[in-house]
Amino acid sequence: MAELVRFNKYILEAIDYIAANRSGLGYDIHSYFTRTLDYGGTGSIPANHPPKTMCVAAVCEIIIEALIIWQKSHADATGQPDKTPFRQLPVKSWTGGSRADIRAHIFMYDSVKCRGTANALARFGVGKETAFDQLQPGDFVNFNRSKSGHSAVFLGYIDRGYDDVPYSAEVVGFRYFSAQGQAASAPNHGFGYRWGFFGNVAPRHPLGRYLTAEYEGAMILPFSIADLWRILRVGTWRPRLLLYRQTSLQILLPSTTSVREGRSTLNMRSRV
Repeated sequence: MAELVRFNKYILEAIDYIAANRSGLGYDIHSYFTRTLDYGGTGSIPANHPPKTMCVAAVCEIIIEALIIWQKSHADATGQPDKTPFRQLPVKSWTGGSRADIRAHIFMYDSVKCRGTANALARFGVGKETAFDQLQPGDFVNFNRSKSGHSAVFLGYIDRGYDDVPYSAEVVGFRYFSAQGQAASAPNHGFGYRWGFFGNVAPRHPLGRYLTAEYEGAMILPFSIADLWRILRVGTWRPRLLLYRQTSLQILLPSTTSVREGRSTLNMRSRV
């Protein structure tokens, strides 16, 4: 069986692109997306108050731009840009608010009781939850701070000197990228890089924040709905069947037809 291919490479390329072109454009809790987003030739995903955005919308924007980057190097059987992931997770899933729409889960609507981005991706069969000490750059994290929560992309563990380090007892926090709120110490609110420190470590950098990492996981895309049908043994696409499964579906790239179903790693509330 072929190895699973994580989507981190494309997530990190999308961050590089967004950091260079959309940083610091403003934050507003009621706004989503810095602009109307193209969706791989299958439609567009509108913004409501561009260029302002907020954290969960920022994570969605990063995923969507990563899919666009992926598409540039992948063609279908006719030689045209591959639209498989865009059709299998269509525009409506990013704009709708029902239990069948991934937006409701990433945005953590009360009605779906989702724990965050990683949990949402696992529910829709395009990712998995994992332990904090197993994170890789380009994975997703949701965490709490003293007065607020946040959704972001994990970029690496850090020690007290703000240096990137492998996971060990020396780790006191991590670097991340998302849309950041406005503060006196952080006037460049909107898309940007930050450092998060665990509650027992005092951040020395003005952009450092106290946090508690809670829900983490990786994205694995694109995927085939036919494979999901085969696993679930149903004849129609019914996302609700995924919502409360006790396993995380790990789906391979379209060039392969095999799939693997493995148990979720549910080490919630991981702490240093």
